[in-house]
Amino acid sequence: MRRRRLVWHVLPHFMLIAAVSTAIAAWFADRTIRGFHIERVEESLAVQNRFLQERIPSDPAGPESAAALATAIEAGHRAAPDTRITVIAPDGRVLADSVADASHMQPHQGRPEVAAALQGRVGRDMRRSDTTGRNTLYIARPIHADGRVLCVVRTAASITDMEEVLSGLQRRIILQGITLMLIAVGVAFFLSTRVLRPLASLEDGAGRFAAGDLTYRVPVSNAREIAAVAEAMNRMAAQLCDRIGAIETQRSELETLLASLGEGVVAVDAAEQVLYANDRAVELLGANGAATRGHDLREVIRHPGLQEVILRAVKTGEPAEADVVLRGDRDTYLQGRAVPLRDTGNEVRGAVIVMNDLTRIHRLMVLRRDFVANVSHELKTPLTSIGGFVETMLDPDPPPEADRQRFLGIILRQVQRLQTLVDDLLGLARIEQQAEDGAVETVLTPVKAVVDDAVETCRQTALEGGVAIDADVAEGISARMDADRIGRAVVNLLDNAIKHSPAGSRVRIECRAAGSQLELVVTDRGSGIEPQHLPRLFERFYRVDKARSRRDGGTGLGLAIVKHIVQAHGGQVAVESRPGEGSRFSFRIPMAGPPHPPV
Repeated sequence: MRRRRLVWHVLPHFMLIAAVSTAIAAWFADRTIRGFHIERVEESLAVQNRFLQERIPSDPAGPESAAALATAIEAGHRAAPDTRITVIAPDGRVLADSVADASHMQPHQGRPEVAAALQGRVGRDMRRSDTTGRNTLYIARPIHADGRVLCVVRTAASITDMEEVLSGLQRRIILQGITLMLIAVGVAFFLSTRVLRPLASLEDGAGRFAAGDLTYRVPVSNAREIAAVAEAMNRMAAQLCDRIGAIETQRSELETLLASLGEGVVAVDAAEQVLYANDRAVELLGANGAATRGHDLREVIRHPGLQEVILRAVKTGEPAEADVVLRGDRDTYLQGRAVPLRDTGNEVRGAVIVMNDLTRIHRLMVLRRDFVANVSHELKTPLTSIGGFVETMLDPDPPPEADRQRFLGIILRQVQRLQTLVDDLLGLARIEQQAEDGAVETVLTPVKAVVDDAVETCRQTALEGGVAIDADVAEGISARMDADRIGRAVVNLLDNAIKHSPAGSRVRIECRAAGSQLELVVTDRGSGIEPQHLPRLFERFYRVDKARSRRDGGTGLGLAIVKHIVQAHGGQVAVESRPGEGSRFSFRIPMAGPPHPPV
């Protein structure tokens, strides 16, 4: 429905009042002026009538009175040329008339004024004359003699001219009334607009407030009532601005808090529509962050277990939780806990689910389990071998001396293997502890000296395997490091490359400055590594070829030690490999030392 402005509600009433007032004024003026003129005509006719009565003969109907009647009528006509004079006998015959021939006129006893006069009263009537065809006012008076009516003297005057004058006057009054009405309407429109202008300001202010512009202030009018409304609206806007600002601040703080959480948070309403999802939830669920709000729960959370937890919280009004696994390229383990959302009336309006990512914990548990299994296996194999040979040597029927010496050699090698394994485990534990405590002691060390020592340490192993080592280290490069541990990492990389290189091949070690980083690369031309093994190469006890590793005397901790030494220095390791083409192991560390050196 289209709404009109208030002025168009007020203005028609002003127009109606002006029109009615003009009509009443015109009607009253017409009645007053018409009555005044008719009264004057009646008085004039009455005077004429009395003038004629004095001159009417005593027997007006007699033959001898005709001349006297004519003389009287002529005298009256001379005195008032516009007055028509008629003398009527008691039987209604017209005895004389100043305008028409009396002998040709119809009897007049039926005329209202004549009938009244014949009854002894003064008769009065106003009608259209059959003789003249004009509106005429008639006054008839009886002439009595001996208690009877001798005749009736009727005087008449046309009021057509007066009516024409009155009609013209009425038209002027109406035109003036219309003019006054238009002026009144204009004044009313002006006054209405002036009065309603503050209301328009209130309307504009309300529109701006509704559009969100709460900084706008409504102009305060001089009118007390409107000024009170404007001031109230301005106070309301200021309070709303403050409250909305506080709400926005709280909302921003809440969103910042939710966005910074490591847990995923999703809120849904009772209609199972998503109200909110923080960035972590979007990341965990693999959803589109811009398309979560307002979408169905099942479009955002596709795992039935998480859906069931949320719906249970909504339906029962009680907290619910479950552990689920999101399958993918890398499985994600989540713990979901949902609690109901309630309004002020304690009615359930939705639910919030908090999803904790347990993937790292699960992987650590798997690593711990694998570590225990691997350590147990690594310890069990040499211990079983040692136990078996010791039992053989303690047998009541001892083996020959040559066999005993061979058995002792095997036992010695197994003990040395155990010693190496224990040393690597203890060394790895110390490296991890120092990295956690920030207790890595670094000094500015020439890099070439560290690399040369590592190459010299691996020289004999390389000669035995028929592998040559090429070293390319820039002169004059120094970095803050724990030289012994970095040297150990370089030795482990070289040893790994030598053991996996065929005889006659070459292992290349390069070291150079890469910006603020020191980069060391060890490249071999061995058999290479399948892609599925690359992500786990630096895990404890992980072996690509377990039989070959044990045959070469490896503990499965060499690359893990490299990774933790480099990480303790604030660096990172990398590996690239293609089957049949060889491998490229590298690490980078800050030349200025770890980012958090010990204080």
